[in-house]
Amino acid sequence: MANDKYIFSIFGKINDQLSSANKASKSLLISLSLVSLFIFISVWNSSQYGWIDSRLKIHQNMLEHKEYLLDFEKPYSEDVKNNPSIKNQIDHLRIYYKKHNYDESLLYSNYNRFKDLEANNVLMINLPIVNKYMDVNDLSILGGLILFVLIYLFYYSLQLKKNILKAVFAFLEENSLIQDRNFLYLLALHQVLTVKVIRKIANEKTKGLKKQILLGYMVNILITLPLIVQFITIINDIFTFTLGNDINSFQVWIAFAIGILLFAGIYSLTNSCWKINRSIDAIWKENYSKIDINI
Repeated sequence: MANDKYIFSIFGKINDQLSSANKASKSLLISLSLVSLFIFISVWNSSQYGWIDSRLKIHQNMLEHKEYLLDFEKPYSEDVKNNPSIKNQIDHLRIYYKKHNYDESLLYSNYNRFKDLEANNVLMINLPIVNKYMDVNDLSILGGLILFVLIYLFYYSLQLKKNILKAVFAFLEENSLIQDRNFLYLLALHQVLTVKVIRKIANEKTKGLKKQILLGYMVNILITLPLIVQFITIINDIFTFTLGNDINSFQVWIAFAIGILLFAGIYSLTNSCWKINRSIDAIWKENYSKIDINI
């Protein structure tokens, strides 16, 4: 009896450590996803496909052809008539102008508003916690560094989780408890990143297992987000390299070089996280095969 209490006490302590490692992994994964999303939105909004840039362009076009918007009865010039693309553009602008009840003063005020928004909220990014502004072209450095640190911490949280799992299963096997499915249930209650194995433990069926495996692989997709976002940031830097070089050639080269180095580091850590995640799944599968379903 005393021996049983000792075993359960040790198991409880190890299980608590595993729970802490899982909480750390979950928190870091959420942080990685949110930071990746923030960086992606910032890069996307600064591109020619962003909403602010699109709104600014349509107002620039309306100002360029405002003579046809202020007077809908004004006939098109010969140049416009002979250019179908410009004629179609003006037709579209007239529809937009009328639909949104524009007049000349509103046209100019909205144009200036979107121009200020682009300068103050798109090209310059307000960092949420420190309340400081940074240029969007520095995202490959600062954003990449934050992603690198987070995925570095996530890597070690997964490594810790793997080591604790190996320790707890070794403890169960040493005390001849590995066959008891109840211990696996207790461990599975804390699991966040091993969906596919837990679902199999819970229902003892292989029916529908493919769906659960897909859910499990969603974790690897989330782990890959920082790598994808850093890659998109570098691609954006390449497309805007000429403009940045004209403004500050030294700074743009530094930002590009550091961005590439951080991408390489993020790739290495992401690959390591994939491997650890697969090995954690393997540990679960190996020990799942040892349980006695009749216990």
